[in-house]
Amino acid sequence: MMTNQITGVDVAGRSRRLGRSTRQGRCPAVRIGSQSPITSAVVALLVALVLVGRDQPALGQTQEPAAANPAASAADNQNVSQRYRFLEQYSATDDPTKPELLTQYQVGCRETVKITLEKPQGAPELQRSKGLGIYTERVAKLSKGAVTEVVRNFKKIDFKTTMDIPRYKTPLLQGLTVLYLPQGRFLPPQVLSLTPGRQLRPLEYDGIRQQTFLPIVSLILPSKPGRVGDTWPVRREAVFALLGNAPAEEDYDVTAEILEVRKNGEGPTMTAIIGVKGQLVIPEGPCGINAQVHFTFVPTEVAAPTGSRPRDETTKDSAPDSKPAPAPAGRVKGVLDANGYISKISLAQEMSWPLPGNDGRLKGNMRRELLLERRIPAQAGGDGDLLEVPNPAPVPTVSNSWLVYDDPQGRFHLLYPQELHVARAYPEGGIDLVERRPDGQDAIQLSLNAKTQDPQRDRLASDPIQAKKQLEDQWKQRGEKVVPGPSGWLPEADWSPLKRKVYRIEAALISESDRSTASGRIYLDHYIVQFTRNEGLVVAAMTTRDPHVQFRESTESIIKSFDFGPSESSLPSSPTRVPTTAPTRVPTTSPTRVPATPRPR
Repeated sequence: MMTNQITGVDVAGRSRRLGRSTRQGRCPAVRIGSQSPITSAVVALLVALVLVGRDQPALGQTQEPAAANPAASAADNQNVSQRYRFLEQYSATDDPTKPELLTQYQVGCRETVKITLEKPQGAPELQRSKGLGIYTERVAKLSKGAVTEVVRNFKKIDFKTTMDIPRYKTPLLQGLTVLYLPQGRFLPPQVLSLTPGRQLRPLEYDGIRQQTFLPIVSLILPSKPGRVGDTWPVRREAVFALLGNAPAEEDYDVTAEILEVRKNGEGPTMTAIIGVKGQLVIPEGPCGINAQVHFTFVPTEVAAPTGSRPRDETTKDSAPDSKPAPAPAGRVKGVLDANGYISKISLAQEMSWPLPGNDGRLKGNMRRELLLERRIPAQAGGDGDLLEVPNPAPVPTVSNSWLVYDDPQGRFHLLYPQELHVARAYPEGGIDLVERRPDGQDAIQLSLNAKTQDPQRDRLASDPIQAKKQLEDQWKQRGEKVVPGPSGWLPEADWSPLKRKVYRIEAALISESDRSTASGRIYLDHYIVQFTRNEGLVVAAMTTRDPHVQFRESTESIIKSFDFGPSESSLPSSPTRVPTTAPTRVPTTSPTRVPATPRPR
């Protein structure tokens, strides 16, 4: 259960910020349906956090780390002026002589999410999800003390939800081991599957990237020695790792405070409770958070260098430019080293957003509660079995990093890179894939040529010459300047083994009214794909990258992976409803200034 201290999110403060952000146009209308952006983000979080290990200790048990050089006197002599220098350290190599270094640990999570959608008449619509899970994580690589790679192993999924999501015969994440690579500030991580023959699914990848990543959450800790009652601003990187969602710089106001430092039973260990609260804006809109972070540690005295007085002992009466007086070697008075680890996190998150079509009178509300605990090997039974770190390190490939997408009606499946997101799925058959980059956007639109009762119309829909004429008419109507490229059938030797023929139309579009892209143009590769089974596919790849050849190669790899029917590894166990709204956070419209392509009729 969540503690009472963390359930009181500042709703009033959040509402004031929400109103201001909405008036200023910073809170986009969120479409809510069977697969809204909010709903899918919630599902991804729960899928990733609901892993159950039968041989694991239950959540809520007392956690005691192995003591490194216990200092009973340091733990006993506490007062309100006592400062603590909090430090969480990691190592890729297990060293029994340095138990303060974290190499492998287990993480358990409980999470509940409640979404309320107001209606013009009748009771609000409620969506509920509950989950429980445990996973094991091992540090694989560090750079300058920061964790840059971890191996993570999932065992079993067990969660309940009223949301309409795909059902699979093989439970999501079950038996999956991945290599998790953070990609820098506010960028989604790269995830590589280490399980042979196991392709990642979109829900699995979204869930993994939205999990709380503890090695970076440690940035919440104060950078300088702190006392009970001290406060400081929390870095956005830490909140990003806590929520699995990048907060915007605008309207960001999150602070932390040392609420309490207490002893743990009879041993030398102590726990500091750090409160984190504030307001921020994530891609779905403004939200408020209220959390408590438990940091368990063994206090040790800080040794002072010989011949100088520590900075913390400089008196207020000292002149600003005066040199510190010599002092004998010993401990730093009033400061203790607190080497340990984040052992528990309690989080409450709330957000509201206006529902479309009612002038903002009706709103959607979400409340998320998370309880996370971490155990080090000494607490988890000390079995000593470390996860295997791949050597040499794998490189991203189509088989270990691309995601497998299954059409909700089981008509087709394909693979696509993690950088792309499914922005929309169309009931008639097709999807939009979008990547949002700091310097532009990429988009790939795939559309099945739906069969009609008119054979002549069906034939023209797959005719490359007809498709080229339609594109030229569109460009002329919009008054766009077009630099045509070569058009023609791609080499038969590359495509005939896949039982398909591919015609490519190349062009560079230069808008007369807007040349704000880095290259001043939009590159278009338009494909007409003909299959031997008398089926057709239209693919339009649009990018502002310069050069755009690498993006083109990725697009053609997606076309090669396309196949009819459900994927073997992700066969739905029951039919699911076709989502009518975008299943991810990216915009549902085509990127700005990217030409629209004909949808199948």
